[in-house]
Amino acid sequence: MNSNLKYLFNKLVKVKRLNFKVNHPNPSLNMQLNCNLKVTRPDDSSIITEELGDWINNEGQKVVSKNIYKWSVQNNSILKLEHLRFGEKKPIFLVNFYNKKNYLWKSLKPHICEQDIYNAEIDISPTNIKLIWNINTPKHTYTIVSKYYS
Repeated sequence: MNSNLKYLFNKLVKVKRLNFKVNHPNPSLNMQLNCNLKVTRPDDSSIITEELGDWINNEGQKVVSKNIYKWSVQNNSILKLEHLRFGEKKPIFLVNFYNKKNYLWKSLKPHICEQDIYNAEIDISPTNIKLIWNINTPKHTYTIVSKYYS
């Protein structure tokens, strides 16, 4: 794998904590979660991150969040992201990331879910990896930011 992908991959292997924040125009949908992560490495070219946590939204409602993602190296220069909502045998493809420059990765194509369009980017800093989703729906535009810390 190329050096920029190797750098990102090696940082992902070490993540232990997550800060997840939704910035939505509807205040009742704005949420923030801090949780620990379980990270496994099933083989040399993939990582699985499991996020599990409870949070209270701005209206006091408890929300349970569980996400399992698989990050896989493709063609030595692409990072593939899949959601394992239905298990490892039925992954949901989300996006392929390419290295735009240095520590910035962008999705090759957006993920489309019905009428919603999800563009993603990864920004790597010395202290965290930031996964940013910019979501455009027929009614709203909003962001979800996941910060992964080691």
